[in-house]
Amino acid sequence: GRFCAQLASQVPNLFAAIAPMASIRYPRPNNATRPIPVMAMHGTADPINPYNGGGESYWQTGVLDAFQGWASFNRCRRNITSRIDNRTTLLHATQCADNADVMLYTVQGMGHVWPGYGMGFSKKVGPTYNALDCDGIMLRFFAQHRMPTKYAVSTAKLLAQPGHDLTALTLVASPPPPISPPPPSPAPSLAPLPPSPASGGHGHHGGRWRRRNPQRRGFQAAATRHTAQEVRWRSWRVSSEATAKWLAQARQAQLRRMAVALGACAALIGVTASVGMWVLRSRRASSVRQLSAQTNAAAASSSSHHVAVVASGHCRVPPML
Repeated sequence: GRFCAQLASQVPNLFAAIAPMASIRYPRPNNATRPIPVMAMHGTADPINPYNGGGESYWQTGVLDAFQGWASFNRCRRNITSRIDNRTTLLHATQCADNADVMLYTVQGMGHVWPGYGMGFSKKVGPTYNALDCDGIMLRFFAQHRMPTKYAVSTAKLLAQPGHDLTALTLVASPPPPISPPPPSPAPSLAPLPPSPASGGHGHHGGRWRRRNPQRRGFQAAATRHTAQEVRWRSWRVSSEATAKWLAQARQAQLRRMAVALGACAALIGVTASVGMWVLRSRRASSVRQLSAQTNAAAASSSSHHVAVVASGHCRVPPML
């Protein structure tokens, strides 16, 4: 959010509007040459950037101070307060110059999070709030606050300057002065030599002539750019193919490991079943032997009471017990 405010201050003709989340700031001094539409959302339970100010050295003033700074800079003449839901309040500074409205959504009890993200954050940044569609509100705000037509020419001039790539853009209050083209190279004093059969080219003098010829140098630069693009494309394609091949090999290796694991599990189950059957059979045989021994002992004990006793020359059968 602080970087958004700095961009709006330094290159106001490059960005139509800004929408900082949980970090609205008003740059001092503000070098913007036109009113900047601003839309912000902030939670009152933000532990990183406290709503009322304080905290780190870069965050001392409160959120309402930054809102009032932008509203005053955009020359807004009216503030409207409305309730979005039971926890969200909208403070809207309207009737501003160039339709550069300033909007602040205040969410009670929300931490340093992106509203409506749908996923949990770390407890260090405070509680989340998913009932507010932050993405939709931001897109509608940008659609309603496009770059005014009277600043479009300045934007086109800024983008037409050398080094207009945003990754190498120097943050200045005004577009840099135009760079004068280099003076034309002097005409070669010597005529180019014919190609050498041995080297297949123009030789040393021919190479120097190519370096001095601006048109040929331009062709060489274009060819170098195309070659570099082709090399990048081929490198990306080779890396993609290598990645796909590596993924296929990894998948096959994983399938092989799964097959080995399943085979080991099946073998272990078979061994466990065999051992269990052997134990059951052993216990059954032992039980059968014990039962047979008990039966034999009982039969022997019962037959001993019926033995015929020979005494005094006559037989006497003992009574049954």
